[in-house]
Amino acid sequence: MLPNHRPLVVAEQFGVLESLFPGRIDMGLGRSVGFTDGVRRALGRDKGDAEDFEAQIQELLGWFRGTSPPACTPVPRRV
Repeated sequence: MLPNHRPLVVAEQFGVLESLFPGRIDMGLGRSVGFTDGVRRALGRDKGDAEDFEAQIQELLGWFRGTSPPACTPVPRRV
């Protein structure tokens, strides 16, 4: 997802799913910039964005560690 979505978006989506289903969501990360040129343009990405994968991982981790304000830390759901 990272080459196609901003790290904040990935963190937000993962955080929401983890809040809804604690302990049942796993995150897998890949660096493919598949899709057609039109889809990549719509997502604001291009083929070269896969080269920034390490930086994207570090930014994503920053959202979960709370070092990138605001933090995207899953909150347990209260029933």
